[in-house]
Amino acid sequence: WRKKSTMGVRQQRMLLARIEDWLERYLELESLMKPWNLEAPLFERPEGLPEVLSTGEEAELAADLLRERWELGLDPIENVGELLEARGIKVWAVSGIEGFDGCLVVADGSAPVVVINSDYSADRQRFDLLHELGHLLFDVPAGRDGEKVLHRFAGAMLFPRAMVLRELSSRRSKLDVSTLHLLKHHYGLSMQAIVVRAHDLGIVSDSYFKSFWIEFGKRGWRKQEPGDPYVQGARPTRFERLLFTALAEEVVSRSRASELLDRPLEDFMSEFQLEHEGLETGACC
Repeated sequence: WRKKSTMGVRQQRMLLARIEDWLERYLELESLMKPWNLEAPLFERPEGLPEVLSTGEEAELAADLLRERWELGLDPIENVGELLEARGIKVWAVSGIEGFDGCLVVADGSAPVVVINSDYSADRQRFDLLHELGHLLFDVPAGRDGEKVLHRFAGAMLFPRAMVLRELSSRRSKLDVSTLHLLKHHYGLSMQAIVVRAHDLGIVSDSYFKSFWIEFGKRGWRKQEPGDPYVQGARPTRFERLLFTALAEEVVSRSRASELLDRPLEDFMSEFQLEHEGLETGACC
């Protein structure tokens, strides 16, 4: 559990039970689709990564190294959830759980699952996914210091140091909201997180960072930033893709699909604006 979680023990147990139920349904669907060579990728820790992160600078270097190992280059990560799923880490977003930020579960000692809160904005979800990835990959100091180190790792994964320096230059007296808004939609992290990146890398001064934080708080922008929200690039769709294939190939019935989804199939398919008849006849594609 994230260190600042305010969930009680009973809430945690209930959520763990929900995670177990969801994971069992996911694994069953994967098992059904093995004949179509749609097996789940296995998680493998990239070689050469440090075992322990103790400082922000170590987190910065680790993020650069992981981007290199995963061949991400310096480009923005289009969908963080899809990235983790492609590397053998299952991702689930839940809603309606007060006080929950995120957690990391490792099933059977080898199958990592990251769970985040879908009630948060997409940029926050992306950040939380990479924070939990940090917990999976590294040992960090206990308590607040360790959380800070993994915040630095998540920020560096989303907005690498080389790109921060390219976009903002090595020294700025201030950062305007318009620029921050554009960068938010390009790299997929909040304006506040971008300013934290600029401060961590010495681009803006301590005094400017403090005044920025105070001003954002006064305007209520810490909870809801100005401008259009960032709404893409957090949620993976692998489970849905497997289910659509299972329906098209008649591996599962509509009623069994509803059971695997744990919700009415009609509600689920309406989100994707699909014709039920098209899927039933295999003519949807």
